[in-house]
Amino acid sequence: MVNFQIKSKIINPVLSDKEIGFEIAKHLRARNAQNSFVEVEIVGSAFMKKLNSRFMKKNYPTDVLSFPLDEIPGETSFQGKHIGTIILCNDIIKSNAKKNARLEREEFAFVLRHGLDHLLGIHHN
Repeated sequence: MVNFQIKSKIINPVLSDKEIGFEIAKHLRARNAQNSFVEVEIVGSAFMKKLNSRFMKKNYPTDVLSFPLDEIPGETSFQGKHIGTIILCNDIIKSNAKKNARLEREEFAFVLRHGLDHLLGIHHN
């Protein structure tokens, strides 16, 4: 079973909570990590710029930041391993969709899967 929590600080994210949940469950099943809990937060570019500056020392917004965790301290209301938090920037994803000649929905799903892979320890060069 895949459990997730979605927080959005913006109006009208590219994908609905239901669609995000479907993408999370599908990708984690494919990676054999279905007994997991993940948090997803959707933010705008100004907030993402602050986070990227603070945690990555880069003074610009990015499309995704992933913060892996081994477990949530204290009691939890779910069964399974908390693999971490993904923060997605709706504005940058929309912009990148145009640059990459993709539908916004495709770009959002791609970036979400990329963030999930980072939580699972799968990294790119």
